Amino acid sequence: MSFLIYPTIKESPFLSVLGMGGGGTGTVIGGAGPDMSEDFNQNTYYVIIPYYSSAAGGSGNRIALFNPTTGKYAADFETSTSSGKIYRFADSIVVTAKDRGWYHHYTYNNNWAESSGSFHSNYRGDEVKISSNRLWTLGWQTSNDLTAYIRVYSVSSSGLTNVANYTNTSMGAYNGYYNNMIDNPVIGVQAYVTASTGILSSIGDLHVKAPDGNSSNAHERRSSLVINNLNNGSFTVNNHSSSGNNYSRPIAGTGWDGYCYTSGMDGARTWVTTSGSSSTWSGFSCTPPTNGFHGVGVLGRSGRFITIVNSGGTHYFSYVTTGGTSHQYAIPTTTGATVQQYPNGCATCDYDSTANKIRVRIYNSSSGWSTMYAATEYSPTNMLNYNYRKIITY
Repeated sequence: MSFLIYPTIKESPFLSVLGMGGGGTGTVIGGAGPDMSEDFNQNTYYVIIPYYSSAAGGSGNRIALFNPTTGKYAADFETSTSSGKIYRFADSIVVTAKDRGWYHHYTYNNNWAESSGSFHSNYRGDEVKISSNRLWTLGWQTSNDLTAYIRVYSVSSSGLTNVANYTNTSMGAYNGYYNNMIDNPVIGVQAYVTASTGILSSIGDLHVKAPDGNSSNAHERRSSLVINNLNNGSFTVNNHSSSGNNYSRPIAGTGWDGYCYTSGMDGARTWVTTSGSSSTWSGFSCTPPTNGFHGVGVLGRSGRFITIVNSGGTHYFSYVTTGGTSHQYAIPTTTGATVQQYPNGCATCDYDSTANKIRVRIYNSSSGWSTMYAATEYSPTNMLNYNYRKIITY
C-alpha cells in the first residue's frame, strides 16, 4: 500500500511567496522567478493539476503534482491528451480517455515519459481504483451490446498488466444514441479512506450506472456489486434497479466515508448513497456546466459532496447535500476547474486569468478553506475547459 503523508495546512505559509497575501514579495511562479520544483516523494500527497501552457511547446498539455505545504511542484510533465480521467498509483499516474479505450501511463522511474495502451477494442466504459495497485475497468464494445467486459489491471512503475477478465450481461448496454456523452457507463465506489492521511482503507459496494438499452430515451440502469478479491477483482452483482426519472448520461464519483456520489448529465441530479442497494439513493437537483463537468470528493463530513454547479450562467464550487446546494466560490466559466480528494477534505483548482496562475483551495474539515497559487513549470494558459472528468488521488 502506498502511504501518503498528509501535509498540515493552517494559514498557508506560502501565500506571500505565491503573491496572495502576507508581507512577502509576491514572487511570480509558473515559468518565472526562482526554482519552485522539489524532489518527488511517492509518500507525499499532491494536488494533481492538469493544465495547458502555450509557452511549454509540444502539445502544451501538462500535468503538475503540486505540494501545498511547500508551495512547490514535484513533477510537471507533458501529456499528449487534453481530456480524460486521472488516477494516482504511488509513483505512477494513469490517464484514461473520457469515452474511449486508450490509457497513458507516466512514472517517476521513467522521468514521467508517456507510454500508452488500450483496455480493449471499441471500449466505452469507466474505471475504478479498488486498491493501491489495482484498476478495475468495465466497458461495452458496440451499440446495443448487452455484454459488459470487465478487465482488471495491476499498476506499477512498469505500467499496466492485465491480471483478470470477466463478462456480465445484466448491467445495461452501450447506447449509441448518446454518442460522445460522458462515460457510458460510469462507476462510483463507496470508499473508506482514513481522513487524516488520505490512505484508502477499504471499499464497500461499487455502483454502476448505464443505459438500460440502445434508444434515444433509454433510462438509467443501476447495479450494485461487491468486489470479492482485491487482487483479481472478482465480483458479485447484488441487485439492480431502473429509474425512468434520470436518463443515463451520468457521472459517478467516489466518496471517502462510505458514501458514493453521482451527478446526472441531463437531469442534473446529484445523488448520494451509503447503501448496498441500487435503489436507495437520495438526491437534489442542481445544474452542472453544459459541458457536463462533475466533481468528486467528500469534505470531511458525511453526506456533503462538492461539485461545480451552473447557477444563472455563473459557475461555482458548491456543496451539495440531499437538502440543497451551498455555493462557495464563483469560478471561470470557460478556462476550467477540477475537484479532487485531499486529506481531511478536498482540493479545488481553477484558473485566475488576472494573475495567469492556477488557484488552489484546500478544504480542511477542522480549519476551513486555505487559498494559494500553484507552482508550475510553465506559465498556465488555462485548465483545459473542464475536460478532466475525474481525479482520484487516494
